[in-house]
Amino acid sequence: MPKREIQTIATRDLAALAFMAQRMNGTLHRDNRVFDAESQDWREVTPNKEIMRSNFELNTRPTEQDYEQADAAIAAVQGDAVLRVLKGQRLNDFVHSLVELTKQATATPRDCGLMAFLPKTFATQTERENKTLEVAGLASTSVYLGQVGEKITVDFVLIDKRYLQQYNCWSVFGHDGNNNCVGFLTQHENLARSGRIQGKVKRVQQDQYRGGAKVTGLNYVKAI
Repeated sequence: MPKREIQTIATRDLAALAFMAQRMNGTLHRDNRVFDAESQDWREVTPNKEIMRSNFELNTRPTEQDYEQADAAIAAVQGDAVLRVLKGQRLNDFVHSLVELTKQATATPRDCGLMAFLPKTFATQTERENKTLEVAGLASTSVYLGQVGEKITVDFVLIDKRYLQQYNCWSVFGHDGNNNCVGFLTQHENLARSGRIQGKVKRVQQDQYRGGAKVTGLNYVKAI
C-alpha cells in the first residue's frame, strides 16, 4: 500500500487557528468537560485543539486580528527564549517544545494540542513583562511606610502573588496606591488581592530582586 501523505499546514496558520479557537471558546479548554461554578454542574465543551483540528484545512479561516496576535505571540515567545539563553536561564521542556514548534515552517494535526497553548503562554509572558515594568517604575519612587513595629493601614494594590508550597503560604507584593512598595506573607488567599489592609511593619529593606525598590514588609495582616 502507498504510504499515506501526512497533512501539513503553515505554522503561522496553525498559530492563527490557536487564537481563533481561544476567541471562540473565550478561554483555553483542554478537555471536553468543564465544571460550571454557576450551575454547580459539568458541561460539555469543545477543546481548543479540536476546533483547530476540525479547521486544519482552513475551512473556517482565522481573522486578520487572529493572524496579528499569532505573529506577535510567535515573535514574543521566540524573543523571550533568546533572552533567557543569553542570561543563562533554562527553559522548561514545555516552553522549549512550543518555541521549537513556532520555528518550524509547517505543522501537522498532531501539533494542535501544543500550539493551542500559544495564546495562554503569550498572555502569561505579557503579564509578567508588564509587572516587571511596573515594579521598575516603583523602584525610583517607593519610600518606606513607617518604622519596624508600627501598625499601619494601607489601600493595597496587588501586583503579584505566588504560592510558596514549602511554607504553605502566599507571598504577596504590591503598593499602597502612592507607588510605595508593600509585601507580606499570608496563609489566607483572600488577603492576596487589592483592598484596604492593616498590619505591623516587620522590616524595611531594598529588594535586589525588584530593582532595589524600598519595600515595607508587613506581618499580622488583616483586611479592614
